[in-house]
Amino acid sequence: SERLLTLAQRYDSLTGSASLALQVLDVQDPAAPKLVDELALGSNAYSDATYDARALSIHADERTFALPLQNYDPVNTSSLEVLQLSDSGELSRLGSVVHDQGERNLLECLIYIGYPTDPETLEMLAENPDLAASLLRDCSYYRFETLRRGLFRGEELFAVGSAQVTGHALDALA
Repeated sequence: SERLLTLAQRYDSLTGSASLALQVLDVQDPAAPKLVDELALGSNAYSDATYDARALSIHADERTFALPLQNYDPVNTSSLEVLQLSDSGELSRLGSVVHDQGERNLLECLIYIGYPTDPETLEMLAENPDLAASLLRDCSYYRFETLRRGLFRGEELFAVGSAQVTGHALDALA
């Protein structure tokens, strides 16, 4: 059968909330598509995959795919959701990857916000602790690690975030 995987974003004007869901449609008859399965990803959730196809990572051999998900309810979280499509068109969640949200040191902060890291700049910051503290405060605003992409290689998934890349065995996802 011919199936189409869609990412549906719905907005409820009464509550002001948005919800995101994956849908599998049977499109054998393009004039009358039929919903085969739907998997809710969350209310007040968002994915870069809604506007950028490169955010959807596909492992064709395993019928597995990953997409980044930002969920704003009840608190900000960012994950790389790993899902699988069965032969019958049913969706199932295999797990997700979440990156550490730890504090950054001054060097990591400079790199992250695009400041120079040459020896002269580091020496100047060592001599000016108020400026260094100010930069660390600025950097804490950007502390939230956002997952952007996944990359499948064999039985591993590499999760690419705004500040780190991590590797995960597909059979060990939680």
